[in-house]
Amino acid sequence: MQNSDEFKPWPLEWSPVHIQRFWDWLGSDPVLSQNYFSRLLGDAILDEIARHVPIHGMIVDLGAGPGYLVEKLVARGTATVAVDTSPESVALLNQRLRHNPAFRGAYVSTIDTVPLGDASADIVLVVEAVEHMDEEAFRSALGEAYRILRPGGSVVVTTPNEEDLRQNQIMCPNCGCMFHKVQHVRSWSSETLSTAMGALGFERRFSDAVLFSIYSRPLRPMHRLKFVLRRTKLPHLMYIGVKPTRT
Repeated sequence: MQNSDEFKPWPLEWSPVHIQRFWDWLGSDPVLSQNYFSRLLGDAILDEIARHVPIHGMIVDLGAGPGYLVEKLVARGTATVAVDTSPESVALLNQRLRHNPAFRGAYVSTIDTVPLGDASADIVLVVEAVEHMDEEAFRSALGEAYRILRPGGSVVVTTPNEEDLRQNQIMCPNCGCMFHKVQHVRSWSSETLSTAMGALGFERRFSDAVLFSIYSRPLRPMHRLKFVLRRTKLPHLMYIGVKPTRT
């Protein structure tokens, strides 16, 4: 530990090792993992997606983490594959859902290699993941999403809407490193996300701020109305793109 005279905060640069340590730790802790975004808001996410794209066929959840969204998908009878870079998360998910016939397995990937065949997915979900990726990782991961998606299939990307990263920055009082408390490294808007996805070959079908409400369906319009009345932006962003059918 630095003494008080030498102590100086410094920004952490997330390396692949840091990232894997962080998510292995978070995803394998049964208490901490209860706060996962897809566990709290997964039903609202799926309901919002279904307003724009029928959820059927083979679904691939890239960056599935502990698999809370996968659980919700297979509970709806949807054939779903999970992919994540954390071996611990993948092992736990395979164990937990192995008896569900709609669950088609969880697989360990790297950021640039997804272990699935070309054109094997009807819908690829990238939920609350792109904010964790630098530019190189984004191009690699979403390039793989493009590869495994069938022509005419849809990719769905969700992320915080124009997040101010500083608001969620914390500092280790022992070593002084400063980092986003859930490892976000970049902020996205509808425009920047649409442009980045278009550069990879996707055709935009929807890109806008949305609200994934924690409330039940009947109460969600009232929740949204709060943002309207306060004239504050909706907190979430959803992009839906299509892989062109032309060659």
